[in-house]
Amino acid sequence: QTMKFLHRLASNHFEMGEAEAALEVFEEILRIIVSQKAENSKSNLPTAYHNIGICHFHMRDYSRAALAFDRSIEARTKLHGSMYHASVAHSYAHMGMAYYL
Repeated sequence: QTMKFLHRLASNHFEMGEAEAALEVFEEILRIIVSQKAENSKSNLPTAYHNIGICHFHMRDYSRAALAFDRSIEARTKLHGSMYHASVAHSYAHMGMAYYL
């Protein structure tokens, strides 16, 4: 429940153009995920990194965005057992934009 609430809160901040506030909440989500021992919580790890990358991207901090997307790619590849997965490609696309800009 807490994770869903925090995700909705971060998404609302982001939709209102408050990328910095959204980033703070997404980073809190990441801290919670990392601190949890359950394996099922780790499935949220790639998304947390991806959302952090999106926030940095919108704040025009492209180097931090690229780093977050890279971590998302690593976590998604590990989660899915292959780099040939749509969610991995999604993070690669965003990382490419961060490097391009």
